Amino acid sequence: MRLDKFLSNLGYASRKEIKSYLKKEAVTVNGQIIRDSSYDIDPNNDVVTFFDDPVFYKEKVLLMLNKPKGYLSSNVDEVYPSVLNLFPLKYRRLGLNVAGRLDQDTTGLLLVTNDGALLHNIISPNKEVDKTYLVTTQFPIKDENELMNEMTLLDGNDKPYKTKAKRIKKIDSNHLELTICEGKFHQVKRMIEKIDNQVTDLKRIQIGALVLPSDLKEGEFKEIELKDIFS
Repeated sequence: MRLDKFLSNLGYASRKEIKSYLKKEAVTVNGQIIRDSSYDIDPNNDVVTFFDDPVFYKEKVLLMLNKPKGYLSSNVDEVYPSVLNLFPLKYRRLGLNVAGRLDQDTTGLLLVTNDGALLHNIISPNKEVDKTYLVTTQFPIKDENELMNEMTLLDGNDKPYKTKAKRIKKIDSNHLELTICEGKFHQVKRMIEKIDNQVTDLKRIQIGALVLPSDLKEGEFKEIELKDIFS
């Protein structure tokens, strides 16, 4: 890949600006000052610096975030800030996208990646990746097994769809673990409403085989591998 394109793609500057920085000897590749913008590099193996700072690059990166409340699972800031603001700039430069969504008031496990194919594997309804939530309800849960019965809900476009819980584990009168495989708009909250109750707190604790670590604090993240989800 051309050196100027590499740095521009990472958001350091425009290709025109990169050329001027190269003339100022601001860029090195494997310790050698490079002045030629068309210089060919291997992004995965060459070591590039920009004004003496190492350029961080990973062709494919998968990150696990413990999402706090008050952030949107989107790529841009809206009413609330994007969860991408929780990542250092060196990761944001890689072109991160959020895999699936959590409401701003929902906490817990969220996956972020720059790998489009992986993104599809995680969020595609056809893949039926299990997602488990820790649900806190306003009122005592009378019969959690009602959630195992097929029910009709409305998605984000007010189109009806049928769903039911895949697994349920009751913890106490106001807490349960609920596993679904779709992850539609407000799905868990609407399922709880169907049994005449309300969600007061919601936390995603597992996606596929990946469990949110107890020592990963809200707002913290760590790099993981695909096998951690689909093992």
